[in-house]
Amino acid sequence: MRIYLDTCIIIDYLALREPFFDDAEKIFQLIANNKIFAYVSASSVTDIHYIIKKYMHDEKSARNKMIALLSLVDIIDTLAYNVKTTFDSPINDFEDALIEELSYQTNLQYIITRNAKDFKNSRIEVVTPKKFLTICRNQFHM
Repeated sequence: MRIYLDTCIIIDYLALREPFFDDAEKIFQLIANNKIFAYVSASSVTDIHYIIKKYMHDEKSARNKMIALLSLVDIIDTLAYNVKTTFDSPINDFEDALIEELSYQTNLQYIITRNAKDFKNSRIEVVTPKKFLTICRNQFHM
């Protein structure tokens, strides 16, 4: 199963952000055990680094967390074509529209986010971490 992990889920995990950490951790366990394959956009990586650095107040620690993250997830390159196509998206928020476009072009099955309502009209199924974990329990008989 191939998924896009929204920035909020990654920050929940890396920053141990409650009450969201437990679900994020379970998703990352599935990734670490090669049950699912997760992707993020290149532009999300810079956002994640910036936010984690603010949480940690330390560049070296933030970089180490990013290195660990990138050993688990793959990066989707953002091409000029993707950006231009995104302007025609029925999704109002440009960043969310770009995530949906990249996920669609990469043939991902799900976008995992706590903000599923922001992805109205997505061509990819958008689910919350809780819903995704239910899907995984059913598929992997966990």
